[in-house]
Parts: sequence; C-alpha cells; structure tokens
Amino acid sequence: NISAVKCINCTSTNLTRAALELEWSRYKYLILEASPVRYHAMEKLLNGNSSYPALAFYNDIEEALQEEKSKENFLNAAQQIWHAFEHRVSPAEVKSIFKSMGMYKENQLSSSAIKNRLWKIAVKYQQENLVNSYYFVM
Repeated sequence: NISAVKCINCTSTNLTRAALELEWSRYKYLILEASPVRYHAMEKLLNGNSSYPALAFYNDIEEALQEEKSKENFLNAAQQIWHAFEHRVSPAEVKSIFKSMGMYKENQLSSSAIKNRLWKIAVKYQQENLVNSYYFVM
C-alpha cells in the first residue's frame, strides 16, 4: 500500500536516506512523465541534502502528480524507460516499440498501450527497477 509506505517513511525515526532513495527509484519515471522540471528538482533534493527530507519529498511528488499531462513528457519518460533495455531487445521489439510511439504521437494508440508494451519488455528482460516502478501502476 503506497499510503502506508508514505506514512512509515514520514513518521519513522530510524529510517535512513536509503529508504527515500528506494522510494525515488519507484517514483522517478512517473514523476518524469508528470513534470521533468520537478523530476530534476527531486534529484537535487535527494542528492544535495544530507538530512532525511521525507515530507518535502512526498509533497513534491504530490504536486508533480497534479500537473497536467503532456504528450511530450509522456514520450520523454517512455524513451528513458526504453533506454534501460534497448540494447537487449530483439529487432522486432525495437520496431514494435518505435511504431507504437509513432502511433501514440498520431493519436492512434493510448499511453496505457505503450506502458503495457514497456511493462512486458521490462518483465521479459527482468528489469526489476522498472517492474517495481509506480510508473506502470499509477
């Protein structure tokens, strides 16, 4: 339960930054899709802060998720995910995903269809960081 994890991370007195870094690994593509500007701000928050900024972290995530979605941001996030396994996939998978992204640009395919294809490839190539990502479930 995502809400329970948030509560634990915000109220626990014995967690380290590693807990937030793990959470960031789950949220990062979802936030990149919502707002590249906030994505980069989150990277700075986590990398440039020696404290445990859990409340600021989750507040920024919630604000990012409220932003209006755009095709450009969606494609940017999908392409970043694609880069995680682009060198392992078959030529047919390369052709299929690029065709799908082109169809999305032309309003012939939904974002959920692209995410579904990326999910299947992430599972097939055992990309645990992607399989555990909130990008595919939110």
